Amino acid sequence: MLLTILLIISSLSTSAACFDTISSNSFKDSESLEALVSNSIIPTMDILIGSSQGIIYNKRFGINSSSSSRFDIASLTKLFTASALMKELESKNISLQTSLQIVFPNSNTNNLKEKISIEDLFRHRSGYKSGVRLSELGDDPSQFSKTIQNLLPSRKYNEFLYSDINYLLLQQILEKYSKKSLEVVIKESLLDPLMMGDTSFEPSGCTNCNPTSRSITGMVHDPTARKLGGIAGNAGIFTTIEDLSKFASLFLNSGEFCGKKILKSETVSKMTKKTLFSNRGLGFDITSAYSVKP
Repeated sequence: MLLTILLIISSLSTSAACFDTISSNSFKDSESLEALVSNSIIPTMDILIGSSQGIIYNKRFGINSSSSSRFDIASLTKLFTASALMKELESKNISLQTSLQIVFPNSNTNNLKEKISIEDLFRHRSGYKSGVRLSELGDDPSQFSKTIQNLLPSRKYNEFLYSDINYLLLQQILEKYSKKSLEVVIKESLLDPLMMGDTSFEPSGCTNCNPTSRSITGMVHDPTARKLGGIAGNAGIFTTIEDLSKFASLFLNSGEFCGKKILKSETVSKMTKKTLFSNRGLGFDITSAYSVKP
C-alpha cells in the first residue's frame, strides 16, 4: 500500500519564482504519521506542503525514503495528459467542442458519439463506462488504439461518470494532433521545461520505485496501463514528491515556472474552473463527490 500526499496552499495571483524550500516548519501531526509508518499501516509516505513561492514542509517517512525514490502517481497522470493536450489544441486552434466523430472519422460511431466533444472527455461526461476490460483490448498491441476508438458510450453523453476511457481517448487525440507519442510530447511540453528530471513513464520497470502494492514494484499498478505497455493517458507516470511539486506550482503561478511561460494563464483558468453543468475542470476535480471527502 502506498500513499503520496501533496498539499498546495496559495493563490493563483502570486508571481512565479524558481521553486525551492522557503521554510521548514514543523507539522503538528508528524508523530502520528511516524506511528502509522512504524506500524506498517502505511510503509512509505512523502508529504510536501507548499505555496506558489516554494516548499514550506517536506518530509519522508518509512522504507525507501530517499530523495530519489519514485512513486506511481496513478490517475495524476491524467493531469499531465490534459495539460499537454490543452497546449496542443490551443497551438492548432482546435476547439474543445470538436466532436469525436470529427477527430476519429474512421471509427465506429452512433448518434451519441457524434455529440461527444473533446471537452466532454476532459470533464468525464461522455457516457463511456468506467474502464476497459482487458479482454476487450485483445493481445495485439498494434490494435489497441483502434479498439479504444471503436468503444461506444453506454449511457447519456452529458451524465457524469468517471472513466479511464476518456483519458485513453484524449491520449490518442494528443498523439494525432502532435504527431508524437504520449511519452515524447509530455516530456517535451512539460517535463523538460519544468526540470522534472526524476519523472517519466516506466514501461520496462523502475529500479528506484516504491512498491504500489505487496506484489507490484517498479511497474504501473493500473492494469489497463500495464496492458498498454506502461504508457497511457490515464496512468503510468512515476515521479518524486519534489518533481510533482514543480508541476503543482505551475497552476499556482498562472502557468509560469522559473520565469518561463509553460501554460497560458487563460489555460490554467479553464482547467481549474467547473461549469454550471460539471463539477470537474479540464483534468481537475473541483467539487465532485470524489473530492468532497478525499
